[in-house]
Amino acid sequence: MLHASATCGHAVEGYGGEHATAVAERIRRLGGTLQYVAADEPLFFGHYYRRGSACHTSIPDLAQDAASTARAFQVVFPNVQFIDIEPISNYEIPNWVNTIGQWLKAFRQASGQPFAAVHLDIAWWRVGWQQRAQAITSYLRGIGEPIGVIYNGNAKAQSDEEWLNQAREHYQAYEAVVGSLPTDAIFQTWVPHPARILPETSPMAFSNLILDYVRSHPGVGPHS
Repeated sequence: MLHASATCGHAVEGYGGEHATAVAERIRRLGGTLQYVAADEPLFFGHYYRRGSACHTSIPDLAQDAASTARAFQVVFPNVQFIDIEPISNYEIPNWVNTIGQWLKAFRQASGQPFAAVHLDIAWWRVGWQQRAQAITSYLRGIGEPIGVIYNGNAKAQSDEEWLNQAREHYQAYEAVVGSLPTDAIFQTWVPHPARILPETSPMAFSNLILDYVRSHPGVGPHS
């Protein structure tokens, strides 16, 4: 959702907004319909990140940048909605929850629409994730913002079985901590495990994890 400049943003996660129009037009040309765009942790990587060619952009300017990308997508798909993903374990300042709130408000003002949801990327292995999850969940509920949680295993899992069991433990733990289900339960991996998606009947397959979640949560299913 963010645009790299001549001096910063190159090879930094969250950037690449300059490709929005080309991506949207290709999806339309191939017969697709784009309903959601998930912003890859724009507040963290655009405002807080300090490595490489990080930009350290102010929140108002960051919101204007993301809003311009949103408008580029909406030229091709007028009804597309946007989701903010943030790595809540990475913020190291005391007022990080309120800062996320400032970002959400700034994007709404700049784009004319709120994020459709905020998805939480949680470092489950870090001490204190429960308190962080509870704090941001309580805040987002208070402002009426839908919440999603990425349910995954740990990056250092040594096998498919270990990763899948960790993911199950994590969704059980988060929902016990906050006392309710998220609006969106996201199952995602960007590490080598698990290696198989199918068959869904195999306990070592990624799709089996999703079925387990649905079975253990009556009434839960994919969006229509």
